[in-house]
Amino acid sequence: MEMIVYFLTLVVVLLYSIFLFRSLEYIKPTDSGNSISFDAPITLIIPFRNEENNLPELLSCIDRLNINSLNFSVLIVNDHSEDESCRIVSDWVSKTDINAELLNLTSGFGKKEAIKKAVDHSRHGSLIITTDADCTFGPDWLKSMVSKFVGHENTKLIVGPVWMNQQGGMLENFQTYEFAALQGVTMSTLAIGNPVMCNAANLLFEKSVYLSALDEGMKMELVSGDDIFLMQYIHNKYGAEAIAYNFDPHSIVNTEPLNNFKQFYHQRIRWAGKWKTGVQPIGVRLSGGLIFLMYVLLLISLILIVLNFVFYKSLIVLLSLMIKTVAEVVFLKRAFSFFGKSFYFSRILLLAVLYPLYSVFFGMLSLFKGFSWKDRKADNSGVWEMGNPEFSNFDRK
Repeated sequence: MEMIVYFLTLVVVLLYSIFLFRSLEYIKPTDSGNSISFDAPITLIIPFRNEENNLPELLSCIDRLNINSLNFSVLIVNDHSEDESCRIVSDWVSKTDINAELLNLTSGFGKKEAIKKAVDHSRHGSLIITTDADCTFGPDWLKSMVSKFVGHENTKLIVGPVWMNQQGGMLENFQTYEFAALQGVTMSTLAIGNPVMCNAANLLFEKSVYLSALDEGMKMELVSGDDIFLMQYIHNKYGAEAIAYNFDPHSIVNTEPLNNFKQFYHQRIRWAGKWKTGVQPIGVRLSGGLIFLMYVLLLISLILIVLNFVFYKSLIVLLSLMIKTVAEVVFLKRAFSFFGKSFYFSRILLLAVLYPLYSVFFGMLSLFKGFSWKDRKADNSGVWEMGNPEFSNFDRK
């Protein structure tokens, strides 16, 4: 029985490694060009809650955008903030030369409701681009994203790259390397027409498509999924060709890692929960299931070796770990290169050792544990807890 587990682990690791090596050809930067002619209104939507420390830098980035003759406006939506965020945005709106407006959620709460309110408020026929309040970007970000959309009639969603800035702590470095891996998977799976994930920190889509998704696929009752549920709806309705990834480095959005383990814990449970509530194509579910199986088998193999060490059996487990690590090092190095960042081999070793346990832990935990987000609690199904008195006066539609 042990040998079956060891050889099955090796086979699954080989399949996983082949996927990573095949993905390398897709993770290449391209210049989409910034010379565009586009007359339709473009609306940047940014929801926020208690982001007083991040908003000033974001607003400065908006002021520096190269918008020229674009019909551009900004809607920033306050989700019941309790700090100085509203004052910061209000002051900026009164001073900036950009057509900008501060909106306040009066009924409902959460990021999904904030985006919905802004989309409803946006002009007819708008092209919507979203980012988060803790993000920054370069002056050509908007033009790069729009240029990827212009001239492609069948395209309904543009997914842009997101980089998590590197910082000194172990937790922060872990997040950077994990996030780079997720971005690499996002790029490659979108390129082959089998999208797995995307990030609302850098998305562009048509207003009309979003409004139709509200009726059929956005799962507004759930806390998370404003990005992946929209992508899944578009993929199911229009096909893989309707979703494109922007490989232009000018379109990169930067965000910061969490520096608090409690926040990290709750965020990962929230992320893991998207998979159990989403409606992924069968290929995506099989791929995700295979990777989860690999981590489970690796853990079982390591436990068996520790309990009953046999040299030749340990070599099979070691070979599996070596193949997996080499494939991940090559894959991550390519992802870091795409973002123009330095890659440190020693840090991937930590990720390779911890990730099987980490993935299984949060994958299983999300099945029966809820989470907190922005000082609010959700149950294990991803729905806001009804009993929280903070929300008793809100419309919970």
